[in-house]
Amino acid sequence: MYRYDISTWKSKLISQTSTSIINTPKRSKEMQIPKDPYILLSFINTKLRDEFHTLEDLCLSLNIDRKHLEKTLSSIDYTYVSSKNQFTSQ
Repeated sequence: MYRYDISTWKSKLISQTSTSIINTPKRSKEMQIPKDPYILLSFINTKLRDEFHTLEDLCLSLNIDRKHLEKTLSSIDYTYVSSKNQFTSQ
C-alpha cells in the first residue's frame, strides 16, 4: 500500500487536470455549410425563411461567397428569387 501526503496528491491531481485541459481539442466556431447541393438548398432556404431578410444578409452573416452559392444551386436548376426570398426551381 502506498502512502501519499496531501501535497503530493494535490500536485498530481493539478498536473493531470492541467494536461487534460491543454490537450482538449478546440471546436470551430464557424458553422459548417453543407456540400451536397440538395442539402445546401434546404439549409439555405430554411435560413432565409427563419433568420434572414435577404440573401445578401445571409451571405454576409455566414461568410459565404454569394456567386459560388448561386452557381452551386444553379447546377441543380435553382435560382434565387428576391421577391420570395428563396431559391426556387427554374
